Amino acid sequence: MGSEGSAPRGFSREWWLLGGRPKPWAHAALAFGAGAALYAIAQYALVALFVVGPLLASGFAVLGVIIAAITFGALGVGFLGRASGGWLAFTSLAWAGGSALAFALGLSSRDGQLDRWLWFPPLLAGIIPFAIALLAHRGPTRAIAGLLLAVAATTGIVALAVGSYDHHLAEGQRRFGSTVRPEVTTVAGTQPAQVLAYPGSSATVGRYLTAKRQANGDYPVLFTLLTEPRPGSACGAPLAGNSGTEAEMTCSRSGKLWIRTSATRHEVAAVLDGYLVRAVGSTSTSESLLRAAIDHARPMSAWDYEALLNDQF
Repeated sequence: MGSEGSAPRGFSREWWLLGGRPKPWAHAALAFGAGAALYAIAQYALVALFVVGPLLASGFAVLGVIIAAITFGALGVGFLGRASGGWLAFTSLAWAGGSALAFALGLSSRDGQLDRWLWFPPLLAGIIPFAIALLAHRGPTRAIAGLLLAVAATTGIVALAVGSYDHHLAEGQRRFGSTVRPEVTTVAGTQPAQVLAYPGSSATVGRYLTAKRQANGDYPVLFTLLTEPRPGSACGAPLAGNSGTEAEMTCSRSGKLWIRTSATRHEVAAVLDGYLVRAVGSTSTSESLLRAAIDHARPMSAWDYEALLNDQF
């Protein structure tokens, strides 16, 4: 074992960096680079190997841990002047666990909504050997190392949980067929019937029924609230309804509202919360009711929207 200021046994003084025991930060910096680089290589190799077969991917994962153990062990021997078997094993196992967590987060980050997490997996894979390298040296760096490990573990678990839930909601949006959070409304004498994706677009439809059952047992649709992700003029598009669409006959502006008609329908529309919101009903539905629907429209609450997406599974 080399003493302070001398090369370790078996190594030349020229190989021994700085001619003596290097600072812990140099050791930690190289460990960080090795951990992040090994993760980046293993990540893409594992993704490719999973296509070939899980068994081959598992074998490559074990090989990756062995390569990591050799790399971190060599750094330990060089910087500490001794073969620290316990440090080598702990670093490689901790790196493997952190990399597995980072890899799981990386897989969920393939979704477009999780681009903000793409930088995190290699950082987590590098910060673990960085902190353990500091931990191997005496002095105040050990307190810093303990704090870094605690922060890395906590952040990794929280990020994975958030990323997984975001991925779940994104899958719900895909199954629902729209990324638009629907507008809902509250109008006296009506009740919401259903919210569904509008065919052929990323808009959503909410149907509103009469609050009282008719003599024949039906709850007729009074109006439909359509939420479209394109603020602008309401004129020109066909009027939607329960049985297809109808060509627009008239379109006029009334303050912030658009008033449109077709053969058997009429519509009141406005730009609300960045969306073009339309309240469409048959001519038997009063215009005042459609105006009230627009006046009381608001975005669906986050709680209700998540429940809507969870219902898609």
